[in-house]
Amino acid sequence: APSSESSTCCGLFRKKTTVLPDEESGRPSPDAEDEKQDVKTPGMGRLLALNAKEWYLLVFGTIASAGLGLTMPAFALALSSIISVFFNPDPVEQEKKVATSAFLQAQICCSSCAVLIVTNT
Repeated sequence: APSSESSTCCGLFRKKTTVLPDEESGRPSPDAEDEKQDVKTPGMGRLLALNAKEWYLLVFGTIASAGLGLTMPAFALALSSIISVFFNPDPVEQEKKVATSAFLQAQICCSSCAVLIVTNT
């Protein structure tokens, strides 16, 4: 029996339906419509149920990825604070702020490395 395959979403999810030709005319029979309605595609609930044992890994990985994604904006804010320090005319205060900004950069670097290791393991 000839079959037609319809795809949705750029071919990622495929639903296969079978069209049965009528014996005399070659057209699809009325039973083919009933057959099309019986075919169901799996839903997100079913896909999540398949990963029920690893839910804690999914949540942990999502949080770690979000933490890793926040490191670049944190570096940008820290660098902008370092640049603003050089406009301060007082050398003592300038030195204090540079030391604070350098410590902040080191903290961001260490946390970024830790999150990167956790994300890739």
